[in-house]
Amino acid sequence: MHLHQIDYGPGAKLCGCSLRKANVPVKTNVGKYVEAKHPKLVRKISAVLSQAAKDLAATAVKEYEKLTKSDADIVKKILATLNFDDVSVDIVDSITPELIRAFKQAGIFGVGQVGFSATGEITKQLDTLAFAYAEARGGELIKDLAGTTEDAMKSLLNNAVEEGMSSQKLSDHIEELGAFGEARADMIARTELAFAHVEGNVEGWRQTGEVEKKESILGDLHDVEDECDDCADAGAVGLEDDFIPGYSQPPYHPNCLCDLLPVLSEQADQSNEGDDE
Repeated sequence: MHLHQIDYGPGAKLCGCSLRKANVPVKTNVGKYVEAKHPKLVRKISAVLSQAAKDLAATAVKEYEKLTKSDADIVKKILATLNFDDVSVDIVDSITPELIRAFKQAGIFGVGQVGFSATGEITKQLDTLAFAYAEARGGELIKDLAGTTEDAMKSLLNNAVEEGMSSQKLSDHIEELGAFGEARADMIARTELAFAHVEGNVEGWRQTGEVEKKESILGDLHDVEDECDDCADAGAVGLEDDFIPGYSQPPYHPNCLCDLLPVLSEQADQSNEGDDE
């Protein structure tokens, strides 16, 4: 599994999505789930980020005080003492149980969407796939989060060295950095819940064997024309295909609440027509 990369830097785009084509705000299924579940996750991530800010600030300042502005690669030397992977691992560990739950619940929902019942065998399979998803996604997320956190710290340290910032001011600026703020925690929680929900939903359709295509729909609060519109305008595409290059399913950007609809195979359509007669 490889989902498209999300920019989790503190300056990332923070828009939602809306069903403008219907001329009314319609909350998608993924949107409903995210709204219900994300506050708990935000608290967990915020706690991790807050502690990380204190720990990284202490380590960075200690190294900063040992070096002088004339030292070559001073910022590089400070960054080398900071372990961003540990912060990312702690974040992933804090959200993994909720991602597993989101995947499984969405999978069961997806089975029901196309008129099937989640048998014991399907439920067992979804359990296994939910754990596999969380493990694979966690590995990608650790790398993504570590990279964007390091970039934010690098920018701040460059400014600190250039300005000759005091140790106390540097420490304060690190702890106030957007990379460790609640807005970023909220973005991570919403987006990762959406990833897990949509992937679980699609896996539920796969389990039935009756979904041939998918359509992308816009969620509520969309205010900027972007890749979400392009994916929605693409219409129905194969279940495993991209709507546009590199975008096979939502979320298409941070805080995206776009969703998918299943398009049944001809066999399923004929069966449903027979039931109506």
